[in-house]
Amino acid sequence: MEVRPAGHGGGTRIPPRRRKDGNLSLIAHDSYLINLAAKEDALLQKSREAFLDEMRRAETLGLDFVVTHMGAHTGAGEEAGIARGCANR
Repeated sequence: MEVRPAGHGGGTRIPPRRRKDGNLSLIAHDSYLINLAAKEDALLQKSREAFLDEMRRAETLGLDFVVTHMGAHTGAGEEAGIARGCANR
């Protein structure tokens, strides 16, 4: 999963007036390739890194929210997938 790191061109912070004018929240959706519930450690680690990069990118752009889907447990079971998706590492 290769993603351009936050702050490496292509993104500029959204001017604050954009939000004041319409009182709108600015929202982005992260990559569907991110799987924070993955059973395989290597995929889980790459997914965590990609998710953090998405959050950094959103902060750089001045976004209010990032929509994410935790992913699939890939055979580990629902409880295990939820536990991995919620782990704080």
